Amino acid sequence: MKHYLCTTLLPIVLGSIGFANQPEQVITEEQTVSAEPATSKAEEYRTAAEQGDGIAQYNLGLCYQRGEGVEQNMEEAVRRYSQAAEKGIARAQLMLGTCYAQGSGVAADMQTAARWYRAAAEQGDATAQYQLGLCCAKGAGEPQNTEEAAKWYRAAAEQGHPAAQTNLGACYQQGLGVPNNPAEAARWYRAAAIQGRPAAQYNLANCYNKGWGVPQDKAVATKWYLKAAAQGVSQANREVWVAAIRCGQQSAEQGDAEARYAMGVCCETGLGVPQDAAEAVRWYRAAAETGHAMAQLRLGDCYASGIGVVKNAAAAARWWRSAAEKGIAAAQCNMGGCYVEGTGVEKDLTEAVRWYRASAEQGYSKAQFNLGACYAQGYGLEKDPAEAVRWWLAAAEQGDAKAQTLLGTFYDRGIGVEKNLDEAVRWYIAAAEQGYAKAVEWIHHAASRGNAQAQEYLHR
Repeated sequence: MKHYLCTTLLPIVLGSIGFANQPEQVITEEQTVSAEPATSKAEEYRTAAEQGDGIAQYNLGLCYQRGEGVEQNMEEAVRRYSQAAEKGIARAQLMLGTCYAQGSGVAADMQTAARWYRAAAEQGDATAQYQLGLCCAKGAGEPQNTEEAAKWYRAAAEQGHPAAQTNLGACYQQGLGVPNNPAEAARWYRAAAIQGRPAAQYNLANCYNKGWGVPQDKAVATKWYLKAAAQGVSQANREVWVAAIRCGQQSAEQGDAEARYAMGVCCETGLGVPQDAAEAVRWYRAAAETGHAMAQLRLGDCYASGIGVVKNAAAAARWWRSAAEKGIAAAQCNMGGCYVEGTGVEKDLTEAVRWYRASAEQGYSKAQFNLGACYAQGYGLEKDPAEAVRWWLAAAEQGDAKAQTLLGTFYDRGIGVEKNLDEAVRWYIAAAEQGYAKAVEWIHHAASRGNAQAQEYLHR
């Protein structure tokens, strides 16, 4: 479900920077490992790696996997992970196991994958413990053994790994590798559900709906069904969902704010009920008027875009402000856009910066991009290209294509950062691979100046 984001265009010498547009089935979970990008320069890692530093070898592997400071090369990433893994670096062992499991940079080999998962798991890495549990459960690279699977799920679950908690709950519910124990199943489902795992929320809802391991409570079941529904769980039996939605409507009509918000989501998306934007607005309003922050955000979105209600910029800003003051990052970013444009509020660039900063500091990439644009152009604060680069880098690392492109232009021109065409092209390519046409133009420009990386990209 997209949130409406205010937009504007502001001039800059390099072109223009636009502000961003902003029985009951038991579900188990499987996750793939994603590497966190290295933060230091690849060459610094390389120097230490060549001296045998295991951590540096692991970080250099990350650089090669993500194309951070070097050309992306999964074979080289595997080589560096292998060096670090042999030195006992648990995270490298996990990543090497994942490469073998996925056939990324090396031929797929589940036995080797499981061996490296085990090496990391025995050092206490929760994600490796979870992955090893999956291997044991499926007989992938390990003999199929439900007791071993449950053992490793438990090791990860006790460290707070939500997918492992979900699967451990399923083991207790189904008696797989552990004695059947509905109360323990519900306990582990709850631990994961509180962390927002939709599969666990659905399973916990079933527990309350049927009285498995907890006292039967249809109202509590409904809340968990609707939390899962709002995240789009598709495995649910349609009859169960219809019953849950009906029960949810009863709770909503009795004044439960969370149920009202969830009913708004259901009506807006057509989940379990006929799609009806006006009815969605009614439920969002009912929840928003009791102070429900996410309902306030969505109601503001509806007013801004005319979904189920006549467009009203002032009403949108009023509801966004209510959510923003409760710390909702998307609403804070939207308020920044309102103040930039003077939409629904009086134009005030200083106030725009205040809201963008509040959102950006929570890690919201669109706000990070917009705050960078303010620094680049001196809107609402003193112009500071280095700060623009800092905030665009934060957004770029989250995959924001506009930020990646503008960050590239600053590296290209040496604005706010040391001039580095190779680094510029790396960011242009990151944006181009997301289909951002402006980045492709910059790649062509770099290629025309003889940059080999840009030329190679264009001849792929």
